[in-house]
Amino acid sequence: AGNYRPAADVEVGLLRGDSSTIMEVGVTSSLEVIVAAHAGGPVAVKFSLFDYEGRQRVLLDKTLTLGPGDRWNAEVGIATEQPGYFRALAEVYVNGVRVDADELAVAIVPMSLALRDDSPFGNHARFNSESLDLARRMGVSWLRLHPPLTTKWYSVEPEAEDFQFYDSAILEAKEQGFHILGSLDGTPRWASTAPPELTVHNNSGYTAYIPKNYERWREYVYRTVKRYRGVIDYWEIWNEPSSHTFLKLPHGGGMKARAEAYMKLLRIAYAAAKEANPEAKIVAGCSTTVPPTEWFSLLFERGAYDLMDVASVHLYQQGDMPEGPVGITTAESVHQLNVLMQRQGVNRPSKPIWQTEVGIRYPESMYESRVNLNVDAPLSGTKGAEYIVKRYIDVLVAGIEKWFYYDMFWSERPDRQDYTGLFEWDGSPRPSAVAYAVLAHMLHGLKSEGKASGDGEQTIAARFSGKERVVYVVWSTITTGQVVIPLEDDERIVAVYDIMGRRLERSLAPIVPTVDVGLSPQYVIVERRGDT
Repeated sequence: AGNYRPAADVEVGLLRGDSSTIMEVGVTSSLEVIVAAHAGGPVAVKFSLFDYEGRQRVLLDKTLTLGPGDRWNAEVGIATEQPGYFRALAEVYVNGVRVDADELAVAIVPMSLALRDDSPFGNHARFNSESLDLARRMGVSWLRLHPPLTTKWYSVEPEAEDFQFYDSAILEAKEQGFHILGSLDGTPRWASTAPPELTVHNNSGYTAYIPKNYERWREYVYRTVKRYRGVIDYWEIWNEPSSHTFLKLPHGGGMKARAEAYMKLLRIAYAAAKEANPEAKIVAGCSTTVPPTEWFSLLFERGAYDLMDVASVHLYQQGDMPEGPVGITTAESVHQLNVLMQRQGVNRPSKPIWQTEVGIRYPESMYESRVNLNVDAPLSGTKGAEYIVKRYIDVLVAGIEKWFYYDMFWSERPDRQDYTGLFEWDGSPRPSAVAYAVLAHMLHGLKSEGKASGDGEQTIAARFSGKERVVYVVWSTITTGQVVIPLEDDERIVAVYDIMGRRLERSLAPIVPTVDVGLSPQYVIVERRGDT
């Protein structure tokens, strides 16, 4: 301790105080600037906010005279009248040279609305008060337990006959109004067919292997589903069983062998879950890395169609490319899967399709002091925000009912990239978090009617409608363009908002209902006047 030397003669830091990383419009908020001097003399302190476009607004610019060991602090108010992303930067200068800086980010989002069972906005979050509050403010209605790992077999029954349920976090989420998708998978070491020497405890270690005794699998499923009856009524059977990484057989085998193994798990789980809770809904398939029809064809040939209430997919993509590892677009994947389901019988209703896991790969940090270790299709923070909105629209227009975005976690290390880009390493939001919240707010209670206008290549316009209002989400696939908004006789455009939820200055009653668009999505709000 006696050899400690500060990094600079003067240091500066930023504190949130009681402010959340995500604040709602109109809620008073502030940040605290703290300056610590280790040597005496004049110090210039500066505090700025940078918005989504990088425009700077200086809120504090002051010269201080501090002695060795002195501390100085000031609370700076943050205007929250309209939504947006803001990067806060505090700097200290000695003799005109910047000697230290600190930064964090805040998000201002629309006021949160009621959580809905029919909402398409799902996510993965920590089940604690802070994370659940962030999820609510971001417009999340559904949460998938992967992670948290609370309902996985190795958590519920770490040793044979030793059942351990962790109810408090799940009940807190339920009490806050969230709808929950539970996970049934993850073989404990004692039940696993993995080689005895394999002791790696992760989703691709011994927990990925099929069980030795399927009666123990049945008992785990039955007890878990019964325990949470009325709290968790939707259950997904295994994570990504089409992948050899997450469903492993003791003697190896290809996709057909995995399909056989998965069918045995599914048959037993379906019967046990329905016995434990007749209202339980089974989410199954969970395909990844291959076109969904390649996996689901194998399952349907073996009777899986009657053993699922919802078909789940993980249609990951690379960066902002429309095709992911499977080589086809989301729309093509969903269309092919729907056609496959229709072939299962004319009198058998098609299954809803949920995307229970997908996120953006490696977006860049917005911080100027960032350590970017991106090696795989990096996106800038602003491009990441645009991509989330466009990807969500593609998913919903394609006919997927829900997307459980992966995920809301952050790494808590500045030298490690978080996978999906909603938050920085310190928990600060990125622009993508604001874009997600605004999108959820704009589409709250609305249903997709598909792509209603645009030329299909250079401009996009997707229509979402409800009883009293319609929202078009529009953008250009080139630098600029113009979209004609088709209106019914009882409809009129009342406002246009940008991706951050800021109202744009546009004519509210254009003679020709057109909107100028760029690469960044916009929301065109249409009011239905009704009978007058």
